[in-house]
Amino acid sequence: MCHDFMREIIIGEFSTLPLMTAQSFVVGLSTSSPTAVQVKVDLEEQKHFFLQANTSYTLTVSPSQPKYAFYKFTKTTSDTVVVEVESEDDVCLTMSIQDAKCPVFDMYKDIKYEGIYQTMNIKGAVTIRRKDFQLSGGFFVVLVAHPDDSECGQSHSALPSPLTTREKPYVDVNIETKVTVLVRDGLGWKGYAKASWGTLAVLMLLASLLLGVQMVLNRHGTIARFNYSDTIMTDVYQHMDVQQVCRLLRENNPTLSLLARHPRRIKKRSYNYLSHTLSIAIFYSIPVVQLVVTYQRIVNITGNEDMCYYNFLCAIPRLGSATSITFFPISATSFSALCSF
Repeated sequence: MCHDFMREIIIGEFSTLPLMTAQSFVVGLSTSSPTAVQVKVDLEEQKHFFLQANTSYTLTVSPSQPKYAFYKFTKTTSDTVVVEVESEDDVCLTMSIQDAKCPVFDMYKDIKYEGIYQTMNIKGAVTIRRKDFQLSGGFFVVLVAHPDDSECGQSHSALPSPLTTREKPYVDVNIETKVTVLVRDGLGWKGYAKASWGTLAVLMLLASLLLGVQMVLNRHGTIARFNYSDTIMTDVYQHMDVQQVCRLLRENNPTLSLLARHPRRIKKRSYNYLSHTLSIAIFYSIPVVQLVVTYQRIVNITGNEDMCYYNFLCAIPRLGSATSITFFPISATSFSALCSF
């Protein structure tokens, strides 16, 4: 059950003390039985409802008992946080990040109507931006177990399934799994700066080493002797006109090195290879960029991260509303890659 005054509960410093805000609720039951039916209602407080950063919590999830917990941004929280969920088995789960308000969509049929969601089997992760939840100051982590694996299997994917493979449905009606939830800080601007400058420094160091090796070989190695003789032959052919070159080709057996030196027109045409390659690259990259932007907009509108075959556990998004860099139109929904940061 969700409290109607979540804002009053979550505003303020985090505390594990009993909540001072009270609210009454009414439970309505209906039956078609002509006789009176005795019903027993048990109400208990959910454990591990408030999540703290860098602390793992274990929850038991089943199709009839979905779970959701609340995480509140603090003053020391970074601009982005990563919610990691790990399951003990391969039960198909849906992890959703919803705003801290009622109602909470915690059924596998309506969980897709609110927030960001993705399906998973073993491991899953969602990166959350703090500015997306400024009004409530936090968010709900909703976990729902599916009664079968159709949402996480090949049959739900956009790719055609092989003819030799068939899905094996669950036969156990008592589906239950234990999941571990961890909320950790994402990588900040300083971390991005260190990684970017570090990579640039390594590339510059490698380029400097290669340039130094080339300079040494040009001065003292075999490359210097080869360039010297080649320069003499090139200078001789450069001062010859077209008729002299044609006469030389008729009298002598032409070689590849000789044909590569003359005429100048052919030599200049060979330099156009780079420009042609660049034009082709630009021509084919335009539709790719358009496809990436289109799918990114759809992901931002629908919240369906299953549209992208992308390992969100290893992703470190930072480009505005972009949630990843490489997108593919596929609904493969589970991954179990182990990443460490």
